[in-house]
Amino acid sequence: MATDLLMIVCLLSFGNVSLALQNPGFGEECPLSFGLSSCDSGDACFHVLQQCDGWEHCEDGSDEENCTVCPLADYFKCPNSSACLPPELVCDGGDDCPEGSDDEEDCWSKECGEIYTSRCDSSGICYLEEWECDGYEYCPDGSDEQNCAGKEACADSNYIRCPTSGICFFRGWECDGFPFCEDGSDEEDCRSKECYNSDDFKCESSGVCLDPHLRCDGDDDCPDGTDERHCTADDCPSPMLFCEPGGPCVPAARLCDGVGDCPDGSDETDCGVLFDA
Repeated sequence: MATDLLMIVCLLSFGNVSLALQNPGFGEECPLSFGLSSCDSGDACFHVLQQCDGWEHCEDGSDEENCTVCPLADYFKCPNSSACLPPELVCDGGDDCPEGSDDEEDCWSKECGEIYTSRCDSSGICYLEEWECDGYEYCPDGSDEQNCAGKEACADSNYIRCPTSGICFFRGWECDGFPFCEDGSDEEDCRSKECYNSDDFKCESSGVCLDPHLRCDGDDDCPDGTDERHCTADDCPSPMLFCEPGGPCVPAARLCDGVGDCPDGSDETDCGVLFDA
């Protein structure tokens, strides 16, 4: 019974469930100790956080009646409807009240929730700290992308800053062969840096880090072609041909095409047998 009850409470607590739970087995009363309240009809329970949220969960609509205050003190009461909003939806840049933008007005007088903790300078809109200096303007005034160079470490430890602009970018983009920073600094001095993913292949001359699937695939992805050297038969995915000795691997489409890809020309031999088969 305890497991079933926990599941019921979780279901009722998650999002805008269209109806309250019918005949949950509690008898006439829904246990308030589990955050459940009874519909006026008495045949269903709903979670207290679903009361006055702008959605009818009881079939008789009683969970949305007499909504003059919100069930929790930090919830925002939409002035022209019964809806109550959790603090995370207030001043988040989107209109959540059914009748319009009341939850997005006069944001400096409202508190940001626990999730969106940073504010836009002009509007007071709340946003994730991780969105600050990420290269994409979220605030209408662009204040989340200003004065980035003088800021300290990025909010997320998996991100690092471009030295000139101060924009934060994912560590896995460093030395991937594609410049992200305006000054190209994320692709400099790569030979002395470790690849973000330990199984990446590091090009010998440039230090560029490649996805392991690009190793011995028949194409030179490293500027010096080192990703196609010292290959073994185990490195060649089917149906590629392994050129003896030491590779490279030749895609099936290049077999018997009149162009020798293997150093010993083995990809252009026995072609009559291949096509007769």
